[in-house]
This record gives sequence, structure tokens and C-alpha cells, in this order.
Amino acid sequence: MQKFNATHSKIIESLAIYKFLTYSQMVRLGISKQKPYLSRNMKLLLEKKYVARLDFGVDPTRGKLESFFYLLGKAKTLLMDEWGWNEEKIKLPIGRSSFFSKDYQHRKGTIDIQINVYQKAEQDGNEVLFFNTYYDKVGSANNGSLKALTSVSYGQDQYLIADAIFMLKKGENLDLYAVEYHRGIDSKRMLRTIEQYGRVLAEGSLSLKHGLNKNAKVLCVFEKQVCLEATKERFMNDSRFESLRELFLFMGIQS
Repeated sequence: MQKFNATHSKIIESLAIYKFLTYSQMVRLGISKQKPYLSRNMKLLLEKKYVARLDFGVDPTRGKLESFFYLLGKAKTLLMDEWGWNEEKIKLPIGRSSFFSKDYQHRKGTIDIQINVYQKAEQDGNEVLFFNTYYDKVGSANNGSLKALTSVSYGQDQYLIADAIFMLKKGENLDLYAVEYHRGIDSKRMLRTIEQYGRVLAEGSLSLKHGLNKNAKVLCVFEKQVCLEATKERFMNDSRFESLRELFLFMGIQS
């Protein structure tokens, strides 16, 4: 059996939770304080086919984009057979559709939000029971049944896809959250999305999907502070949301 040091193990276990991670995100997770040290340890995992890497080249405004790393099937077998992980807790990409480029920044931001949620939960003594994202899929592409785990139906044949859905356990209490991550400055567009969530919450379809007998909340996360403030002002002054205001939370991605 392949022998790993503590850093190798932390990389594999963290990728099983987050599915995709960059070196900077691994530093945030405390796997190592330095990227060069991570790179040296990653070399073995890449060579032995436990982990693979996605490269994205250069962005015209942001410069060189960080590579993402993800687990291969060999790592999943190791986690289950040797480390005692349950299969449903291990996140691996499904097919080439998971290999993203157009939504690089959005996906990277969604992972940053996931890291924030896990770290805040640990700090507060809570437990994240699950954290599903829009790029986590269920079903099969072969028969047309493949869909996002965060898809939520409402109305008549309508649905939305949340950027993420997660459940927190706080003592004996369970709380369900949907995440909507907005990177632009169009507050009107974000408000239209909030309208959709309002219908979902009014029907209780998100809570019903996850077997919870109380309403979920929506965490609206913004990259631009100016958009956060404009959206929140429109939301607070819109009488349509009066009965739902306590179910929407607004924050910046750095919060």
C-alpha cells in the first residue's frame, strides 16, 4: 500500500469534501502555509494517479489562473477501503462536463463560500451535514436524467438551480440554506433571482425536498459591495418580500 505523509492525507481528504481546490484554497484550509511545499507533496499524488490537475491558462484581466486539483477513482478506493469513508461522502467529478472553463471564477467563488461555511461552523461548534453545489450532479447523461443536485422545483414545471444548498446542525436543531452567489453589479438581475427564491420559500419546496419541517433561508453572497447594498435596498423597500425578509441574508464573499 502507498505510504502517505500527513500533508498527502490532508490533500486527499480535503478534495473528497470540496471536489475541486486550488493551492491558495488549500493554504486557507491549513493543509500547508506555503504553496511550494504543497506543490512538492502534490507531485507524488499526481504521479501515482490519486489526483489530477486542471490548467486554465491566462485571463486577460486577472492574469495567470490557478490550477484546480481533483480526486481520481484510485483515491476514492483508498478512502473507502483503507480509510473508512462512506462512498456518498466522497466527491469526484462525473465526466468531462465537470471540467469547467467558462464559469471558472464563479466556481472558484462558490468553493470559497463553502470553505467559509465549514470554517464558521467549526468555529461555532456546529456541523455541516452536507454541502451540495450546482456542479454536483445526479442521474445519467446517457438517458437524459442528469441534473444538478441543487435543482429545486416550484410552481408548474418551473425550477431554479441554487449555487449551493447546505444543512447545518446546531445542537439538536437543523437549518437549511440555499446560496446564491452574484459576481456582477446588476442589482435588478439579482432581485429577479430573489423573486424566484421567494416563490420557492412560499411553497416550501426546498424544505420538502430535504425533509425539513421548517422553511429554509437564502444566503445572498456578493462579490461587489456596491451591488450588495443596491440589492438589499431594493429588497427592503419591495413590499412583495415583507413576509419573507427574515429568510434572506445578505453578505459579501469575504464575510
